[in-house]
Amino acid sequence: MSATSSLQRSRKPAKLSTPGTSSQAAAVVDQRPPPPFFPFARYTSIVGVHTSLLTFTSLFLPRTSLTTLLRASASENEDQAPGDVLTSLTENPLRTVIWTCVGAAVLQVWWATWLQRWHLDTQTIIKGSADESAQRAEQKLLRQERKGNRLTAFRGSCIATTVGAFAFSILAILYGAPLNSHLFPYLCPRACSSRSSLRLTWIRLFAELSPRTPIDRALLYPVIGTVLGCWAGAIPLGLDWERPWQQWPLPPVYGAISGYIIGSLLALAENGVRQLYYIQLQENQDAANSQAQQKGEKKKGK
Repeated sequence: MSATSSLQRSRKPAKLSTPGTSSQAAAVVDQRPPPPFFPFARYTSIVGVHTSLLTFTSLFLPRTSLTTLLRASASENEDQAPGDVLTSLTENPLRTVIWTCVGAAVLQVWWATWLQRWHLDTQTIIKGSADESAQRAEQKLLRQERKGNRLTAFRGSCIATTVGAFAFSILAILYGAPLNSHLFPYLCPRACSSRSSLRLTWIRLFAELSPRTPIDRALLYPVIGTVLGCWAGAIPLGLDWERPWQQWPLPPVYGAISGYIIGSLLALAENGVRQLYYIQLQENQDAANSQAQQKGEKKKGK
């Protein structure tokens, strides 16, 4: 009897260890990385407005009253049928492209501003979640100290680079280098080198084509669509149909705009599907955690 009672006592902790393991597993599940911040409603509305304004810019802005100042002659205005969109766009391709580029530039500045705000909101949420634990707060203090050291080193490197570049320029001019005839070959590499900190991100996006976040897909897919659409629009230029819309550079321009719109919509669709997947996965994991906790409480009650 003593042997059997000792065996039963040894087996009881093994039975009670399952709730602990389930709670540990639940804790491990709770430490999963959160899904990326994705403002689905705002993003959908912004993409809809952005693509609609791009369509308006490419089709209706070259036909507004402001563009009549750039028309070739008044006879063309009289011969043009009212409401003929194709004729108004193809009668002066240069005017059409100029107004399309102006409108697209304004829209892209607005779009880039919204993407920057989205990125800043994402960084704020990540930093806010990191401040919840004391250990991460200590890591934040260490990072701030390192950041201060980096700022000091960066200040010194900027001063040294400026003084060195100025001295090197004077030395090069003394040896016969031109003053202003090679500004573009000098300033273009300098601008590229000054943005070298973002080199890895751009290589990952546009060379490796590997987006990781919704913002990456919102940047990459429209660019791919623009390039493919521009190349597809160049195909009708070589055909002998002799249509007015085949004039250079109308097909590549409208192909690029169409590709950009399609890429933006594809990015919206994939981001939405991924967000729904993250939400469903989180709900399933929360349900599994609650079931594990309920089982643990029942076993503890027994």
